[in-house]
Amino acid sequence: MAHSGQPNSMLLSAALDATAKSLNAAWQAKTSDDLEWIAATPDHVLDFERLNSRHRMSLIQSALTADITVAAKNTKVLVSASGSEIASIELHRDVSDPAVAQFWNGQLAKVHNRKWHRDERLSEIVLQQTDILSFMTLPTNLGPTTHPYTLLYLQAVLKAVFKVTSEVKRHFQLVRPADLAPEINPVIQTPAHSAYPSGHATESFSLAVVLETLLFDGASTELKSIAARITDNRAIAGVHYPADGLAGATLGLALASTLLSRTFDKAGGTGSTIEPIFAELHHSLDADAVTAGPQSDGTVQVTLCPNSEIEDLTGDLLRFPHPGNLKPNTGEGLPQQALAWLAGKVLKECGLG
Repeated sequence: MAHSGQPNSMLLSAALDATAKSLNAAWQAKTSDDLEWIAATPDHVLDFERLNSRHRMSLIQSALTADITVAAKNTKVLVSASGSEIASIELHRDVSDPAVAQFWNGQLAKVHNRKWHRDERLSEIVLQQTDILSFMTLPTNLGPTTHPYTLLYLQAVLKAVFKVTSEVKRHFQLVRPADLAPEINPVIQTPAHSAYPSGHATESFSLAVVLETLLFDGASTELKSIAARITDNRAIAGVHYPADGLAGATLGLALASTLLSRTFDKAGGTGSTIEPIFAELHHSLDADAVTAGPQSDGTVQVTLCPNSEIEDLTGDLLRFPHPGNLKPNTGEGLPQQALAWLAGKVLKECGLG
């Protein structure tokens, strides 16, 4: 926040205080007409352009993540939005089963073998600890002067995805590769939270789906390839199994389609007519299992098997079909109004409104 002339500072506040006291203005009680605003909502309160950025983001976050729940069921974690399942992520962990033990030994071997690729990826690995947005917008012409509201929306998407992914991680609580094999020698600090699913994968694939919906006419191989590279960098760094990335990418598609449906409405009514995609990751111990893809009912199925790699998901497999002419999803309530305000700005910047 700032005053009219310059940013806040102790010196400025002290000088303003001295000036104000020199005016020696006497206190006057307010009339009932003056006090009418007490019982009213001033127009500027609903002016989201003027609203403090933190408060505005809080409203937008509330609209994006409302009624999203996470629950465990046997070997799966289910994510639901407004009572409907949008994602199912499965993982086998009973290593008393020789096939399961073999799978995890294979995962550790893959992480260890990736050590030899660190030289060429180290700058990316370090920067992507805190910044994946710069990489995900590489195929676009987005910038703070040309697309400030689009960047604000992408930041909101990242925050929403982080919130849900954190809850999914808490259900799995999977130890990191270096906890089992210290010889992996991670080159960055190993996070203390669950490895599965990868937050970087979930966030980058969510951004890929959102960006291709707003800026590309159909699926973008470039965006998915960058998301896959970001995901693989975490395994190269030694802090994730390849399996974490496939689960994160699957969850990313489900979350992106849900967030898009809450933001935009292809009909422009009071409720979105965009249907979120149900995405399911099935864990198979069959080395010959084949990753599936979009099904006839509109769902997406991904198979995690011993031979699975994140590059399997760079084509049309994880794709949210472009819904056509988009309008803000007006909905009801202050949070949804804030999100609709932002949606209108985004559509204009992206040439869709």
